[in-house]
Amino acid sequence: MRYCNEEVPGICDALRTLRKSTNMSQSEWARNLGISQGNVWKYENGDLDFPLRLLGQVAKLVGQPE
Repeated sequence: MRYCNEEVPGICDALRTLRKSTNMSQSEWARNLGISQGNVWKYENGDLDFPLRLLGQVAKLVGQPE
């Protein structure tokens, strides 16, 4: 089942693109966000809704202000 967060359409693909722009693996991304690699995979593939509370941390990882 693909969720991909109905409130924020396209976030699954955007998360993958952002992660790849940092040249980080899913494991590195997960470690920096304090989540599991499995959850990164699930967020990127739409199997789990991305928690919007992590957006500030994602912004830091890609070099944007919160």
